[in-house]
Amino acid sequence: MTSLERVKELFGPTYGEAVKRCYEYIFLNNTRKDESLGYTVPVLNCNEFGIDQERIIMLSNKNLYRLKYDYDKKKIIHYSTTALEDIVCIYFGVVYEGLVNSETYGIKIVTKKRDGKINLASELNNVHSMPDDTKLFYRVYKSICPKRYGKVLAKELASIISAVSKRQLIIENVQHVHLGGPVSPVLNYY
Repeated sequence: MTSLERVKELFGPTYGEAVKRCYEYIFLNNTRKDESLGYTVPVLNCNEFGIDQERIIMLSNKNLYRLKYDYDKKKIIHYSTTALEDIVCIYFGVVYEGLVNSETYGIKIVTKKRDGKINLASELNNVHSMPDDTKLFYRVYKSICPKRYGKVLAKELASIISAVSKRQLIIENVQHVHLGGPVSPVLNYY
């Protein structure tokens, strides 16, 4: 099933069931009693190898969760957690992969901690080092919706994460690179 076919299905009962299962998996846990769900949305996550993967983003008052949900088996395969305090800033805009406009909207979340596996591509995802040698990393999320709705969805997601994490929202093109080359350090910096 393609992403566009899934979009038609996601915002109906199938997506509702996925959100319910993800909510139960994350929030009906005794260690998260003081945490509450604020927002959830399906996205295309760009992994370390530049491959788009369908994920469900769940935002709470303390963390941002990225869950891999298997719609056929109706279960969570795995999830990752990013503490809101680790978010440095959020970019919103048209996604550029290298110098190429992907014609989709998305967000780039810059964090102080790596979110993903260590490999050559993720090392290139190092955005910049701060004066105290803290490294910054990023992850790109693309809207799963068609272009005209994708802009609204991506902007809403970026605005909400920015507001809840109390971090700066930067509205400009979302640049990212997964492979080396003479321009990748420059594009990764931005």
